[in-house]
Amino acid sequence: MIKRLLLLLFLGAALFAPQVFAACSTTYQGKVVINEYNYTNNYIELKVLDPAVLAATGNLNNWSLTLKINSGGGRTTTQNVGSVVGNPAQNTCGATTATYIRIPFASNEMENDAVALLKDEAGNEVDLLKMKQDSHSYPALTPTCTSWAYDTVLNPDMDSSGPKDIARYPDGTGNWTVSPGTGAGSFETPCTTNNDVAKLTKTVNVTSAAPGASLAYTLTLTNDTGEDAFRIPFFQSPITVTDVLPAGLSYSGATLTPPSGDWACWLVNLLSSYDSTTGAWRTYCLPDGGTQTLVINATVLSSACPATSITNTAQLSSGLAIPGGATLPPVSASFNLSCMIAAQGFNAVETGALTPDASVASGRLFTKLAGTAFVFDVVALNVGNSRETGFGTKSVAVELVDASSGTCTSYASLAPAQTQTLNFLDADQGRKTVAPFTVGRAYRRLAVRMTGDGITRCSSDLFAVRPPSFVVSSSDANADATGVSTTATPRIAAGASFSLQAVATAGYDGTPTLSGTAGRWQAHGASAVHVTPSGSFAAADAASGTASGNAFVYNDVGYFRLAETGAVEDTSFTAVDQSADCTDDFSNTLVNGKYGCKIGNAAPSDYFGRFVPHHFAVVPAATVTHRADIGACAASTFTYLGEPLKLSFVLQAQHAGNGVTKKYEGSFGKLALAYAATAPASLAFKAAAGTTSLTGELDFACPGCGSTGAWAEGAASVVATLAVKRPSALPLPHYAAASAVAFGIRPDDGDIDHALAVYDADMDAALPLNDHLLLKKSATDALTADYLFGRMRLTTIYGSDRQQLNVPVEMQVWNGIAFVTASADSCTPLVAGNVALSPGGISSVSSIKALAAGRGGIVLAAPAAAQRSTVRVCADLGAAAHVGLADDAGCAAASPASLRYLTGPWDGTNGFYGNDPSARAHFGLYGAPYIYYRER
Repeated sequence: MIKRLLLLLFLGAALFAPQVFAACSTTYQGKVVINEYNYTNNYIELKVLDPAVLAATGNLNNWSLTLKINSGGGRTTTQNVGSVVGNPAQNTCGATTATYIRIPFASNEMENDAVALLKDEAGNEVDLLKMKQDSHSYPALTPTCTSWAYDTVLNPDMDSSGPKDIARYPDGTGNWTVSPGTGAGSFETPCTTNNDVAKLTKTVNVTSAAPGASLAYTLTLTNDTGEDAFRIPFFQSPITVTDVLPAGLSYSGATLTPPSGDWACWLVNLLSSYDSTTGAWRTYCLPDGGTQTLVINATVLSSACPATSITNTAQLSSGLAIPGGATLPPVSASFNLSCMIAAQGFNAVETGALTPDASVASGRLFTKLAGTAFVFDVVALNVGNSRETGFGTKSVAVELVDASSGTCTSYASLAPAQTQTLNFLDADQGRKTVAPFTVGRAYRRLAVRMTGDGITRCSSDLFAVRPPSFVVSSSDANADATGVSTTATPRIAAGASFSLQAVATAGYDGTPTLSGTAGRWQAHGASAVHVTPSGSFAAADAASGTASGNAFVYNDVGYFRLAETGAVEDTSFTAVDQSADCTDDFSNTLVNGKYGCKIGNAAPSDYFGRFVPHHFAVVPAATVTHRADIGACAASTFTYLGEPLKLSFVLQAQHAGNGVTKKYEGSFGKLALAYAATAPASLAFKAAAGTTSLTGELDFACPGCGSTGAWAEGAASVVATLAVKRPSALPLPHYAAASAVAFGIRPDDGDIDHALAVYDADMDAALPLNDHLLLKKSATDALTADYLFGRMRLTTIYGSDRQQLNVPVEMQVWNGIAFVTASADSCTPLVAGNVALSPGGISSVSSIKALAAGRGGIVLAAPAAAQRSTVRVCADLGAAAHVGLADDAGCAAASPASLRYLTGPWDGTNGFYGNDPSARAHFGLYGAPYIYYRER
């Protein structure tokens, strides 16, 4: 059965605009929406766009819908949505498949000024509808959400005689649309889609046309109602759209395209027609989802002038039943009318061969330069718009006029006036060149007005007088015009705003733009830019021809300049001449009589700057190399206090948008990175173990300590070698067991504004590194280094005087209670030259047992002559001023080690961890140690 086509009339529309609130339901926003507000049957309809929400919330259990109106002192009503969904007596949409949920309200609880707010079970806001009349106020119900999927501001005119219902179109997701009809009859069917509507659209294929031009209007009728529309020929009136061509257009034909894919409709619509006299387009069938088109062809008549535009309107006038007795609104299409046709007496054209006689009636006038003299020909025309060669011995008043508004006779004169009298001789044969004109101001649209023989005509073509160029300057980015100084002021943080002024010629009122073509810009030293400046000018002040802007941004450092013409450009000021009457460039030199269409800067300009980094940032991929003084220990997982380690990280100079400023290098990369045996002052290292600051205990004076790094394109790979000082007394509390030490830097190149710099945001304000950039191994994890308080211990040994003795060597670390074996240390080196024996001549170092899991040994040779004897064995760990301990003079080996951070409280120095480790080797003695030797 073919259903009757129903059309919905859009009487009003609302626009969605995002709001700034707080407490949003990020889980459900956009999944359940307010879909319809019915002021007749008194309900609000919700639509569930994601059915999974019903199961997840137990049919919206404990959800609420609050409605507030202005009447009744601001009456507020809140409905429990979940109880309505589960109560078929209240919810006529059904409780089990609640795609649509109808929430009822009392008649005195609804009106045309209302705010409806939907919340989930946690009280978070899901959707909002706000509406009011033009002169009314919204009810005082204030949401708190910071991001909003839908917020509606309406002027629906929902009074006693107006529409009574608004609904989203398309259903559930689209804009709010006032339902068709008036009074109690104007409302949508509850619990169903709001999308039933037919659409009529109209377009024209030109935006501007002159008399004689051809054009085409396209009318499209679409059936989106969900039903077929069928009219029985000869028995039922057809669907009729009325489109009568307006005055000034001549009908030249029409093309009808029936709907495709439906043969029955196609055959019936063979009877479709368009009557150009009555404007009636008659059609008989439009299937659901189908589209029919009518193309009307027309020609612009000269009688259309002097109007400036033509509008053609179409109306669906009969054949379709519309709810409430309304009709679809009319649709229209317009185009601008260009009445600058060949004058019936005179025309002004380019001189000589640039305008052949055959073209004088429609000849062109090319773009001119302000301040530069130019000429053109004035041509007398006959009734056939051809050159009247018999015109002579007459005078023609010639004037340049501003054609930006008005008609030929009312066009404004220039100031000062540009006029001359052109005396035609018979020998001129109706064509004569004027004396040179020089126009000092810029104009978008000029015409030539010619008066003679009692008639006044204007040139068929308009032309622009453009400024030759822009002179670009800055009032706050002018530190050094040569772009050389690395200290000149003012200085501007990269990414911060600065101003530019583009001065053209008086009369210029255009809007220059910055070119995105990198080749038109240069950085300091005439080098290529990595990024072009951005920002916009305001429209120029015509009195001075100056355009300004104060929100330009350059996301790099140093200086930039306008290297080529067109870095600052205006490509639209000469629109009246484009593209036939000027060349597509910035040329101020005539080529075939034409200048360039575009206005650009004179090049090159002075340099603008000085730009400096907005802040520095550490790439979150820092690494640590433990025990940097010992190559064999590079894989170690800890470092002894007093021993150097290496921190490797990438430092970037960045602009305000956190991108790299690639020109921060060379002399403009001012942050010093290379230091030898001293603290890198420009980096201001800090360290902390938990909440304890270790900054005062950092040591860059150790052998091999310092930092390296060089800037290249705004980044530097920095390697810093440093130590944490080792106490000479018992360990401090923060060195109990392994202490995870974090590091931070505060780069300062003398230009950085620390008020702008972004320091690490992951640190609590009370922690020592909060005002520094934290070195991180990943985006979320700080780089830490485990430090251990260590010592080397030798143990007294007894044995035969005929065999070697192995003096035990043990690496120990403090665990907070006692010293224990450093089982993670299998790499600390000890060689025979590091060992001293006394008295000499009894034994010698035969070999060294390499350290394994913290234990090794010194192997002593048996005495040459077997005899009972004792030898003191010590390991000379060397002298290193960076740990703050003097050398142990009691142990002097041939080749001292560089392990001063492993000394201990040996040889009776109770509590002083500054002596080299020592022990006794007893040859020919046996038994418990305390029988032969007492050791403290």
